[in-house]
Amino acid sequence: MDLNIEQYIGLFIQIPLVFIFIWFTLKIVDRFMVSLDKRDTAIEMRDDKWQKFLTEQRREFGEAIALLAARLGEEIKIVSSEVSRMNGVLTAHDTRIQERQRKAE
Repeated sequence: MDLNIEQYIGLFIQIPLVFIFIWFTLKIVDRFMVSLDKRDTAIEMRDDKWQKFLTEQRREFGEAIALLAARLGEEIKIVSSEVSRMNGVLTAHDTRIQERQRKAE
């Protein structure tokens, strides 16, 4: 009979410890879930700001590229006209040189 009472005493000591452990685990899980909710809310707000920033940056890059393309087009026209002018100068120079060579022969 003594063995039976000792087993019950051990069980009565362990039951509160198990309940304390379960309660503690549930509290930790609850705190963890609250922190996840806070984090997710912060991430959503940060993502909204980040998406607005990226949209604005994309728009600004598009405008900058359009301006760059327009400027590049103008520069190409200027270079083309300079090449045409230099082509005319070189043609005239070649013509003069050929005339001088004919006179020299």
